Parts: sequence; structure tokens; C-alpha cells
Amino acid sequence: MIFNIFKDYLIRNKKKERELEFQKQWKDYKWENILQSIADYWKCYRYFDEVMKIIQPKDKKILDVGSGVVSALNLICNYPGEYYGIDPLMDDYRNLYPLSSRVNWISSKGEIIPFDESFFDTVICSNVLDHVEKPNIVMQEISRVLKSSGKLLLTVDVFKEKEVRDAAHPHCFMEKDIINLLENQFSILFSRYSELSAQILLYVKKQTTISDNTQELIIVAEKKRM
Repeated sequence: MIFNIFKDYLIRNKKKERELEFQKQWKDYKWENILQSIADYWKCYRYFDEVMKIIQPKDKKILDVGSGVVSALNLICNYPGEYYGIDPLMDDYRNLYPLSSRVNWISSKGEIIPFDESFFDTVICSNVLDHVEKPNIVMQEISRVLKSSGKLLLTVDVFKEKEVRDAAHPHCFMEKDIINLLENQFSILFSRYSELSAQILLYVKKQTTISDNTQELIIVAEKKRM
């Protein structure tokens, strides 16, 4: 028992180190250039305009689960509304980056979302599910804090075949795995693949690639009426 507890601690600590190592790379770039790159990437490769027509963000309560440093909230928080971003490393990010004052940034895990039931109109979960400890619990929590018919914007890397990844990515999903996570609580309204496998930081570095084994899946789903 003690060995397992110690092993879990080492795994979590290694995961945190890898996450921070990744996020600290943003310090190599001017913040205004990062924000422009986020906008370009979402518009070109994550179908931003089509997604926003479905979500209709104006005057909504919107949460980004696992927001990291660069969030889709940065693109929409100028609309009237309430914006919240949670991430287990948020206290570290506050000391690294100029986080937007339009967003309420909170240190918390996706497995324990610190809000009441049916609090949000929209939840964003972008490039996060393969990072968390328990994806099924995160999805349950997202459903819990979403209003009936609330919208979920989900982006996730999906693989053609299962493979072992790294400390920061303990999970490897195929498309059927994502469908299974959604099907009991959500109806899919929009589903498209990105043309790129590269994430935003690689896009900023101009290291955009197309992979044979993985693609990013962009989904908008609606919480089912219970």
C-alpha cells in the first residue's frame, strides 16, 4: 500500500514537471504574438467561426477546464459574459504570464470542478482529456456543471492505434473512446478533424505537421435533457 502511494506521488510529480516544462516555453515569445497565433490557429484548424455560431458566447457563463496558459477564452472574453478557467497548475502560471483580467483563473483539477450543478452555459475542454488522471470523472464533472442543453467544446488527439505516450499524456484515445465518453450524457452537434496534428505551440514554432497515426478531433456537443 505504502509503495503504491509513493509510486502514485512520483507519477503525479513527474507529470507536473512535464506540464510546467511545456508551459514555460511560452516565455520565449511575445504575448501579443501568442494571442494572434491562438486566433489564427483556432480559425484555420479548429473551425472557430463555425463553432462560435453554435455556442453563441455572448452573455454566457463559460468555463475552460484545463485552460493552461493559452486558452480559447482569450479569443472570446471580450464578449459580455462571465469567464472562468481552471487548471491544477494555475498558481504557477500566475507567476509566469500576464493572465487576462476578464477571466476568473482558478487552481483546480477537472476531476473536482469547484462550481454548483448547472452553473455554466458552455464548457471548453481543449487538448486536456489525455492529460488528466480520470477522463470519465472529468466528463461527469463537466456534465454536472453544465446547464441542460449546455454546450461542450472538446478538442482531443485521437489515434488510429493505441500507443504508450509520456508522463504528461497518460491516455491514448481512439475516436470510439471519445464517443463512448460522450454518448450517455451528450449529443454531438459538430464533429470535424483538424488538418494538422500539431498543437498551438508547434504552430507558433512553425512546426506544423500531418501525422499518419494521430489527428485532432474537434467536437461541439450538447448536454442531453435528463
